[in-house]
Amino acid sequence: MTRAELEARKYAALTETQVLDFRQSYALLPVPGHGAEVFSLIRESGLPPEAYISAFFDTGAEKHQRTT
Repeated sequence: MTRAELEARKYAALTETQVLDFRQSYALLPVPGHGAEVFSLIRESGLPPEAYISAFFDTGAEKHQRTT
């Protein structure tokens, strides 16, 4: 588990939220240093994880490239 994932899970436990297995990124220049937070989002929703991602992040209209 990466440091970022560990930090997200610790924060989620404190705030009674859920960490989804979903990440978005793009190249940052210069590369941020250790401990830099470049983006964070917490949103309340009654949707299950897959429906939440489809509704808010993977609608089909995005111009993106999957790496997995």
